[in-house]
Amino acid sequence: MKEYNGYKLKPFKLIIDKDILERFIWEDHEAYHDDFEVVVDETIYEITRWHEQVSTIMKHIETGKYFDIIWSKAATEMQEHEYYTNEFDEVFSHTVTKIEYLTYEEMKKQRGEIDE
Repeated sequence: MKEYNGYKLKPFKLIIDKDILERFIWEDHEAYHDDFEVVVDETIYEITRWHEQVSTIMKHIETGKYFDIIWSKAATEMQEHEYYTNEFDEVFSHTVTKIEYLTYEEMKKQRGEIDE
């Protein structure tokens, strides 16, 4: 395990000190830490009455590894942002091909052959 200022890297895991993690979820993610770069800011994958479950993908600049920071964003001013762990998984990118089915008119519009 390699230790840095405020966090540790071990195989397929990132462990962040709780005070740094709190700064991450309460402050600007971009200013979070000089060793990391935000790749995907806030992807909401679940919404409850009080919180939005959020995923933020961070890149560790030195190693080029990506980590999925999972946290809960307050949905109202009466709630607080939360996190349930300070240990996060390494993630890997992959390419996804998407197939859409369009009507003839939608295809022509998408190609610029007809005006809206």
